[in-house]
Amino acid sequence: MPRCRYCSILYKPERPMQPGRVCNSVECQYQHSIEFLLLQGNKKAKAERIASIEDRKVIKAKLEKLKPLSYWADKTQKAVNTYIRAKDEGQPCISCGRHHNGKVNAGHYRSRGAMPALRYHHDNIHLQCEPCNSSKAGNQLEYRIRLIKKIGIDRVEWLEGPHESPKWKREDYERIESEHKQLLKELINGR
Repeated sequence: MPRCRYCSILYKPERPMQPGRVCNSVECQYQHSIEFLLLQGNKKAKAERIASIEDRKVIKAKLEKLKPLSYWADKTQKAVNTYIRAKDEGQPCISCGRHHNGKVNAGHYRSRGAMPALRYHHDNIHLQCEPCNSSKAGNQLEYRIRLIKKIGIDRVEWLEGPHESPKWKREDYERIESEHKQLLKELINGR
């Protein structure tokens, strides 16, 4: 004979399909019905939550596809600049040669607008203080002098040469961003 899960008495089932481990008393049958309904309600609520999460994922994916390429270009530039600032940390400004305690930027030798092909090229981006980058428009003459000392005249002349403008797609931006996040992670772990 089974034991009731609610009142713990031994009982003999009266019906062939009587709920499992519940005696014949009205109180125990009622309690079992309430638990069953709550369980069914919880399953339904859980299924609705899962469906809602899936719907949000689909909507988010669709919204990601609608973002313009400029969004991806800027997001990638942010990842590249973060890596350059971390890589050059502790070095002086490429333009004025001073160490600054204030804000530092990842300054481009050839501007992003003038030479989009070099926008993410490491030879073209170096640590630069805020005054040189913003107030002095990059302080290009001093930048070039110190850039030659840093990477050599051949590489500077290559930067100054003609470059074909790339036709980047979203996937290219995502790949470049991912690569630079990985480089940053390796740089931080290597310190």
